Amino acid sequence: MSVYFESTIENHLAIAVTELSHADEIFELLYNDQENIGQFLGFVALTKTKEDEVNYIKKKMHGIADGTDALFSIIRDNHIVGVIDLHYIDSENKKAEIGYWLHSKFQHQGIMTKSVRKICEYAFENIGLNKLSLFADVENIGSNAVAKHAGFSYLATHPDYYVHRGQLRDMNEYYLLKREF
Repeated sequence: MSVYFESTIENHLAIAVTELSHADEIFELLYNDQENIGQFLGFVALTKTKEDEVNYIKKKMHGIADGTDALFSIIRDNHIVGVIDLHYIDSENKKAEIGYWLHSKFQHQGIMTKSVRKICEYAFENIGLNKLSLFADVENIGSNAVAKHAGFSYLATHPDYYVHRGQLRDMNEYYLLKREF
């Protein structure tokens, strides 16, 4: 696998800047685990072809160039197992949101918590951000646990925050400040 930039989390685990060459592997992960990943994430239903994934990566690359996004592949033993990103990067106010997903085969192993901690380190030390936010569906037990285990503080529950699969969903909001990291 080609990688432009990689940051090691621990032996056999790293995050790497997502490249177009990662699109096939990411699409296969999404396709093979779409019911699990799509349970709380609406973009999964919109990712029907490898070309859809290529277009998403291109869109994020434009965001990277504009300073509003950062997209990373989570790599374990030289294979992509998930994705993590910073979005809505606001350099003026020094804040951003974190989003992520992980194939179900790799869940409950601490991979996502470690990846979130690594992206926080990157955001605070490399981009100069001060505040990171993380939103999790109230019923997404795993994502809420990741937020807590990664050191985020609960801020609020936002009722009817978004529509997913035709239903209004509530979201928990968490935050982490640089000084608390």
